[in-house]
Amino acid sequence: MADIELVKDKRSLRRFVIIVNLTYFNFSANKVGKAKIKDMSLKGLGMICDEELDLKIPLDLWIDIPETGEQVHGVGEVLWVKKVEEGKFRIGVVLKNAGLVPLPAMLRKLQSNLY
Repeated sequence: MADIELVKDKRSLRRFVIIVNLTYFNFSANKVGKAKIKDMSLKGLGMICDEELDLKIPLDLWIDIPETGEQVHGVGEVLWVKKVEEGKFRIGVVLKNAGLVPLPAMLRKLQSNLY
């Protein structure tokens, strides 16, 4: 089951802690990778992955909805990268089709299965 909670910080958009798996396609390297989303807002997400991604590379994203087996598709660009430990990187991704990635719908799907 996915965990959802509000993250308080100084950003203009609310971030929610959403621990779910993500598959991404790195257009620059022409390969697929796996990551775990740690938090998400209407315009971006934070994820942890095993590889360091270059800044400004485009990514095709598939976010897993674990309770339903569905995936939500999005397109993003790497905004920042931070090494958190050997072989683990925290990646900030800005969503390029933020209006198309239905975060509210995704949250409803996740929350509907929590009750």
